[in-house]
This record gives sequence, structure tokens and C-alpha cells, in this order.
Amino acid sequence: MSELLFRGYNASIMTVDEGIDVVASKANKYFHIQVKTANSNQNGKFQFTIPASSYKSNDASTTFYILITRRFISEAWRSDDIVLQSSDIARFVATEIIKDAKQYTLLVRYDGNKCILNRDENISYHLNNFEPMK
Repeated sequence: MSELLFRGYNASIMTVDEGIDVVASKANKYFHIQVKTANSNQNGKFQFTIPASSYKSNDASTTFYILITRRFISEAWRSDDIVLQSSDIARFVATEIIKDAKQYTLLVRYDGNKCILNRDENISYHLNNFEPMK
């Protein structure tokens, strides 16, 4: 939420979690945000899960998923935000980058400056990119 406030959004935490954690507004536009966090596993990958039913009930152009990765780089902790619009998730499911199951699994890894989703989908464009939330 602090990142959204820093970027000029008015953000509020939902009192009941029904698939949306935060509602944010900026310039009279409203956004629904689901936040997922993960630490890296022993292979340096981050695993996020989204219940398919939750995704489908909140699928809208104003719904965003922010995947937060936290990793230790050069003797310091670094957090990165992967900002995905609901339509990005739909495209990944349609193209089988994400398996269509009861739960969508997103496995993220870093390869140099690239951010990779599941097997080999380059999602670097979405890394710390809040531009689609306009």
C-alpha cells in the first residue's frame, strides 16, 4: 500500500478479503488490487497462487494483481513489484503459460535482468511498471 501512496494513489485496505485486498483511486479512476507476496525457494524461484474462482469472480479491466518478490542482492534486501492486469492473467491462461486449474500457479524467477514466468515467459515489462494503472 505504501508503494501506491508513494505513486499518488489514494489506497485503502478492504475490511473483508474476497479476492481483493486494496481499492485504490487516482484521477477519479478506481482500481481493485490483489497483493501476493513470496520469498524465494531454495532454487531462487517465487511461487504465487491465485484461486481460479476468485480470479473469475473479480475479472475486470480495473483488477490488478501485484506480485511482490523480496530477494537478497549485493548484501541488501530488494523488493520488486510485478504488476499484472486481469487481462494478462487471462492471456497467460489462454496460451497455457498458466495451467487452467482450480488454482493458478505463477512461478517467477529472475535471469539476469529478465523476469521469467513459469517455464519461459518474459514478463520483464511488468516489473515495477505501474503505468497500466492509469
